[in-house]
Amino acid sequence: MPRSAVLQVARKDLLLESRAAEQLTLFAMLVALVLVVFRVAAEGRPVPVATALWVSLLLSASVALSRSFHAEADHGTLDLLLASPAAPAALFLGKAFAGAAFTFGAALFALVLCAAFFGADFVRDPVALVAFLGLGALGLSVQGAFFSALSARTRTRASLFPVLMIPFALPLFLWATRGTVASSLGAPLLGPAVLADLGLVAAYDALFLVLYTFLAPRALSA
Repeated sequence: MPRSAVLQVARKDLLLESRAAEQLTLFAMLVALVLVVFRVAAEGRPVPVATALWVSLLLSASVALSRSFHAEADHGTLDLLLASPAAPAALFLGKAFAGAAFTFGAALFALVLCAAFFGADFVRDPVALVAFLGLGALGLSVQGAFFSALSARTRTRASLFPVLMIPFALPLFLWATRGTVASSLGAPLLGPAVLADLGLVAAYDALFLVLYTFLAPRALSA
């Protein structure tokens, strides 16, 4: 599988998004909405900031990442994309990496909003936090790209996508939240509490990246 095909697909999505900003706008709106709900619901009580951060990312990703292949189906370009010389695995990987960039951008935006709404005291170790956000963004985008491909040809794709994606993303959500909480409480990056969850998230990413790359041709032909 040529790397150039993966890079070309990712570059295409990034260029289109930089012009239309549909996915990033959707991400930003959903992240802001969830964090505002947490802020209003707190009513002066302490807020589990790490939980609010990852809930906002999971819920926004379960909607925004559907655009990976759904947008191609909506615009009538999915069959043209599949007829291109790029292998289905390259199409999947390109979409996944582009989605990871969008998701990481949304994660940084959510981080800024969390600091504005709840204070920046939870950022005890920026390196650990960025590591969880980066690996989490990749894991969410891998799930998003795969289930977007799997549901792209269905009539109920918009409602089906989150039903498929969220259960598979829950382990990532739990490990990333637990590790972020431990980091926010002062646990060191190389300590067992943070390093174990960081390793679990990295292993999750690697497992599903390899598995879905293998299954991408079947998903796109479903």
